[in-house]
Amino acid sequence: MFNVELYGRDWKGNRHDYSWLERVISIPEWYYDIDPSSHKIVACTTQILAMNRKYTIPFKSEKIDELKKYFTTPLSCIVIAEDGKKYSCSLNELQNSNFDDLVNLKTGLTDYMKNRRGLKTYS
Repeated sequence: MFNVELYGRDWKGNRHDYSWLERVISIPEWYYDIDPSSHKIVACTTQILAMNRKYTIPFKSEKIDELKKYFTTPLSCIVIAEDGKKYSCSLNELQNSNFDDLVNLKTGLTDYMKNRRGLKTYS
């Protein structure tokens, strides 16, 4: 992993620095008003709606085999859901599940949806 340092300029020309640790970054989702007559951004309307987490190094189960020699006992594995919540998992679960299935397993969403489909409500 390594640090990346970037900068950009806002609509007034002011410099803003942006840095991240290469591996996991948060990308801003922007909102702004556009003037229909000039097609330019209206001053003072730019704001960040959300910060979206992006992984710059793709996960592959083969990577676990490569890194196993560095593991210590006991080993803690954590999966981080898209909402930022962290869940413990076993090494086997981590290596043999895709991200969505693992998050569903840990959050109980799949079981909840199966049980919910089985319940009928009548009015």
